[in-house]
Amino acid sequence: MKKMNPMIKLKEIELFLLNNLVWFIVIGFFLVMGFFIPRGWFTLRNIDLILYVSTPLAIVAFAEAIVVISGGIDISLTEIVGFAGVLMGVTMVHWTTGLPGFVSIIMVVGLGTLLGMINGFFVGKVKLSPILVTIATYLVYMWITRFFMTRTIDGSELPSILLYPGSGILFGFLRFPILILIGVFLLHWILINYTSFGNRIFAVGGNPASSEMLGISVGRTYFWVYALAGTLGGLAALIWIGFVGCVPTTLADGRIFMVFAAVFIGGVSMAGGKGSLGGVLGGVLLLSTISAGTTMLAMDPRLREALMGVVMLMAIIINKTRERLIDKILLPGEH
Repeated sequence: MKKMNPMIKLKEIELFLLNNLVWFIVIGFFLVMGFFIPRGWFTLRNIDLILYVSTPLAIVAFAEAIVVISGGIDISLTEIVGFAGVLMGVTMVHWTTGLPGFVSIIMVVGLGTLLGMINGFFVGKVKLSPILVTIATYLVYMWITRFFMTRTIDGSELPSILLYPGSGILFGFLRFPILILIGVFLLHWILINYTSFGNRIFAVGGNPASSEMLGISVGRTYFWVYALAGTLGGLAALIWIGFVGCVPTTLADGRIFMVFAAVFIGGVSMAGGKGSLGGVLGGVLLLSTISAGTTMLAMDPRLREALMGVVMLMAIIINKTRERLIDKILLPGEH
């Protein structure tokens, strides 16, 4: 049996460590927090809670990751979450009566898809700048949400089936939202890694001009990427509503920075064409672990916000350093 070159084996180990860096950081931070919070930290209940609160943010982060891998960006994603949830709530409570409860689920996910398609139309078909388009739609979606939403809609006013995806428990111990997260992760992991659409996403993100020469429609790819992101935004809204037990006026407000932090900590390249959903999930869990730890330590909320800003900056630095090291390892004759 032919032995592997030790240098090649070393490079493979280095690449594995760099590609999975976020998971080593998550484990390390979790263990360190255990020294400061010895009681109740290393418990299944605490781990279950961290996974539970991570679910809606993770789904939005998956959506943003797919957009960034394609070479785009979506500033409006969390406003899509808020818009879809609020408009569905107002429709079910004030504008219609007697509709089956499952209609509310279709409505919130469908609204997310429609809003994502609007972004995709302007980016993919009209060929406008992704950042400018999504800043504009961010402001429009936010204004419409504030216009229609004058008060929090209590969970008692909504169909019970609408709250179940974000709060249901199976067999007395298995949280339904975590099952949704696992399902979404697996489906989209297969989508971007083992389908022609996934290949197009990476190709367009890596080099749009070369993709066009190979016969890939860059505009159509962008359209469907943003549509998919909107669908995930609607699904995240559905889970968030069940999680908080109501439709608040500020659903998902201010979370876009945490979404970007998770995406970049998870190793998605800001230049497009590189990234994995596994890394993004690790980024979300790291942020949730930090949030849970600082909450249990009773840290001042303003200080926690500042800490998240530091984490965001660190995410950018770590991502750039990681990309540079990977390129150095892969370059022939280097190392």
